[in-house]
Amino acid sequence: MESAGAHPRIIIDGHAVDLEDVASNDRWALTVGKRSLVRALGINAPAEEATVVFLSVGAFDRWACRQTALKEGFHWPDKLTILVEGLSGAVSGPQLRCCSLGQDLVEFDAQAKTFSAAAVSALVQIAPEAMTRQVGQSLLTKGDLASAEIACLRRWSERDAARLLTDSVTYQRTQYLVTLRGARRVTMALDEPTVAPTAADMELIQNAAVWCFAEHRDARHALLIDRLALDAVENGSFIAFLRIHLKSALQDARDRYRLVVLDKKDTATKETREVLKDVRAQADAYAAKVRDLTSTFLRDLLAALLLIGLGLLGRMSSDTLSQLLNVEAVDAFFRILAGYFIVSATLQVATHWRDLFLTTSELHRWWLLTRSSLPGEEIRRLLNDVIKPRRITFFVAIGVVAVSNLFIALALWNWQTLLASVLPSG
Repeated sequence: MESAGAHPRIIIDGHAVDLEDVASNDRWALTVGKRSLVRALGINAPAEEATVVFLSVGAFDRWACRQTALKEGFHWPDKLTILVEGLSGAVSGPQLRCCSLGQDLVEFDAQAKTFSAAAVSALVQIAPEAMTRQVGQSLLTKGDLASAEIACLRRWSERDAARLLTDSVTYQRTQYLVTLRGARRVTMALDEPTVAPTAADMELIQNAAVWCFAEHRDARHALLIDRLALDAVENGSFIAFLRIHLKSALQDARDRYRLVVLDKKDTATKETREVLKDVRAQADAYAAKVRDLTSTFLRDLLAALLLIGLGLLGRMSSDTLSQLLNVEAVDAFFRILAGYFIVSATLQVATHWRDLFLTTSELHRWWLLTRSSLPGEEIRRLLNDVIKPRRITFFVAIGVVAVSNLFIALALWNWQTLLASVLPSG
């Protein structure tokens, strides 16, 4: 053992002595550090994993049963390994395992459901005094769960899961109290029944906790709490109550949840139809704006061509056209016309874009505030997927109209240069 690093010591009358100094009639004690003993057994646990060693099943049973009676029982940072000499079976959960000293370690159950602190705190208010051990650390999910030797660990698991089936856990007058706020408000004691739970009792309460914190956990938790509160007795034993009434309450909550899911699906379908109607109207608005931009641009272009063409119709000879190059009134007319195309394009782009931006934003906000079944991401997906092609077309039309108006305005502004380039020289 010393070669393995355990370094045991012989104690006589409070003093460490060598083996050669021990007489046959001396009363002595052998001590060894648990950490060094664990290392001597070949168990190299990570820093965040705690390890507890017991040299008899009786010592383990007394220690484990005492923890639930303490205000602050034994707690560990992440995972716990319990090694017991002479233990006949082995059990494990996501963060707890217990097996015999000297045998192969059973693996933690990585497939078991765990509970995040954020999800638990959103539904259950747990007093700091009741949080010395993290929620879900004591759950047991595989192994010899019915063994009498791990009865106290079943108490740990049952008590751990019971906290999740409440609305709040507080510490008052030297005892833990739980509150159910369902159809009735009931306060009960989170005490320790004399008889340890069976494996079936433990699995039932753990399954109930897992069911509560699955999808739509707000609705699931509220339905189960509401059903439990109907049969709960004020100031009664909460765990003893769960052993009797949890099975029927869980089945009723599941049945009611199916109705809730169907109702939510029906509501979601109706909301989807309404959203699509509004989205369709918004898409039509984008299409109308594109048509308006195109028709306005073509109307302005046609008007400009008619105005210029009629004004120059009587001066189609090169001599008369060349005389226009030096007329200030004609130059002012073309520059005013160029400015009109710039102003027209600016006003159209600004007003149409601002109008559609405001209506689309209002539509997003309206549905995000009034939705009751559809998630926010689904609302955004419906709005974006349907409107996106029309929005792209709208921005393409804006770009084409803006560039075309700018090109026409530049041409009108430099009309003298363009006209001189097409007239014969000389």
